Amino acid sequence: MKLYRLIYTSDKFEYLGLADLREILAESEKNNAKLGITGLLLVLDKKFFQVLEGPSTALNTLYEKIMRDLRHKNPNLLSYTQIHDRQFKEWSARGVNLASMNPQMASLLIKKYGESESGIAIPEDPWLAFSLLYDIYSSIHLSEWADTTALPDPVAAPPEKVLINYQKYRVLVVEDDTVVRRIILKMLQQIGFRYIGEADNGASALQEVDKIPPDLILCDIEMKPMDGLSFLQVLRKNQGDLCPKFIFLTGHTEATIINCAYELGVDAFIIKPVRATQLRYQINQVVSQLDAG
Repeated sequence: MKLYRLIYTSDKFEYLGLADLREILAESEKNNAKLGITGLLLVLDKKFFQVLEGPSTALNTLYEKIMRDLRHKNPNLLSYTQIHDRQFKEWSARGVNLASMNPQMASLLIKKYGESESGIAIPEDPWLAFSLLYDIYSSIHLSEWADTTALPDPVAAPPEKVLINYQKYRVLVVEDDTVVRRIILKMLQQIGFRYIGEADNGASALQEVDKIPPDLILCDIEMKPMDGLSFLQVLRKNQGDLCPKFIFLTGHTEATIINCAYELGVDAFIIKPVRATQLRYQINQVVSQLDAG
């Protein structure tokens, strides 16, 4: 069974009390256990910050429910990617109120990730977001908010890291904005990819796929005459399980678009504007599956 990790933030409904939070956690623990979902929910002064791991169908259903839940305002998807193994495997639902954190631990995390009006700044970068969640998860395992004098460097290798030979893989970048496409091409070269193709929409991308089949496709969603969703749909129809690994580059977080991409079998999302660390992290998650296969 393929496993995925989803990380998001949302603004907390301002009149949400302790009893409401307990209700959310009790409901999550009951439902998540049935769905095979594990994770960690961090409660800040004005925000929720959560990681969820499990089967894609279950995660899709749960995130769509969260987007409709009035207790969550302005949900923001930070990361959605396939994983080799769970990192938050013990809990179907665990809530942590950062206001009750050991002061020494809070100080270390603020020093590492920055400070906001809610306390610890939540990183927009997917790997840094995962790093913060995993730091807190690890600290709980040491003991309940145990004192510690050191935390791992957030740019260090994640637990799932494998060595990747980027040069042996061909990448196709499909993006209608020429400037954005050139920036992504440069980032890919810096990562270490040697074979990089490009196209400005889904129709021209299909021609590129026919010429030299890629191993990985990075694709915008909103393009003309053929958008990214239609392009992926045609690829799935033509190639089935042999379809290249596929990552969407998008500023869209609407439930209908995300769910459609899930149904078509997208491997990951990269939220625009694309940052180098974000690009490398998501590519590593996806390409490592090719190396493992």
